[in-house]
Amino acid sequence: MADQERDELQGVICRVKGVEAASVIFSNSGEISEIHIAASPTTRAKNLARDVRSYLAATLGINVNHQKISVAVRDEVSSNSPLTTVPQTKIAVPTEPAPNGSNRLLFRSVNLLVEGLRSEVQVDLTYGNRELTGSATGVPAVLGTERVIVEATLAAVSEMIAANIKLLAGDLTVTRIGAGEVVLAEVILVESRREQQLVGVCPKGQDRHRAVVFAVLSALNRILSRITKPGKWVEFQVEADPEMP
Repeated sequence: MADQERDELQGVICRVKGVEAASVIFSNSGEISEIHIAASPTTRAKNLARDVRSYLAATLGINVNHQKISVAVRDEVSSNSPLTTVPQTKIAVPTEPAPNGSNRLLFRSVNLLVEGLRSEVQVDLTYGNRELTGSATGVPAVLGTERVIVEATLAAVSEMIAANIKLLAGDLTVTRIGAGEVVLAEVILVESRREQQLVGVCPKGQDRHRAVVFAVLSALNRILSRITKPGKWVEFQVEADPEMP
């Protein structure tokens, strides 16, 4: 399955009300093996999984087993607190990675602290059985905080990137598509004398800071197998929170 086809399918899923981000994983035979969805706080996971199945069947004629759809519902985050923390997703015991190399960067949390003219961001990710943490500081100007989030995300990813590769923050913008807004993040990959432009997108939803992280991950997940350090990795499988309604 080509990256373009995967991106188009993820874009279709993101049209469903309540979906903030989506990740689709295919088997070697080209069939859908997993669909991971990040949902808005007011969404019921069971209902959203059903809506995604119906939408895919109606628009693309694709029938997906409900057991292949995993939905993580984000908690509400209070905007009154100076320190904003997105709750971490619960994960299960790690398993061997799929033979098609489906390891992906997974979001854990983004923490923001603003003090006067200084903003500090910490981003936590997981990749296989590794926990990755990156931080950055900047000025809380227009789009300034979001750019610091991009830099913190790239700092976290740099822990697992090959030594001959550098990732630099490029352009960042929020634009309207259809009835909603999306975050577009540009990442510049520098390798020896070669540069490559990577662009990721994520619906803004109700949590702009989290959407920035997902946009950066969208840009990077497609090329991870080429730029990561050599070694054996394992991937966590996301499980539903038993306490979630």
